[in-house]
Amino acid sequence: MTQYKKRPPTVAAIQWTGDNLEELLEFIPQPFSIRAHSKQLLIPSTVGSLTANKGDWVVNNDGDYEVYFPSSFEEMYEAV
Repeated sequence: MTQYKKRPPTVAAIQWTGDNLEELLEFIPQPFSIRAHSKQLLIPSTVGSLTANKGDWVVNNDGDYEVYFPSSFEEMYEAV
């Protein structure tokens, strides 16, 4: 039996640093909210509300957003 490795598509992504709100406002055109005390982002998605903590990556996958821990993001994606 032949085995196959999944090739992830090229996606746009940004890392939430807690200090790059202006970049995120440009990256995510839909309304989202921030919990000020913890600097968590709450991003609406087709699967419900996603939470991004400082250091997490937000990925735009054809208009649907996903959130990844830094270690998971680095395993799946590389800069092009």
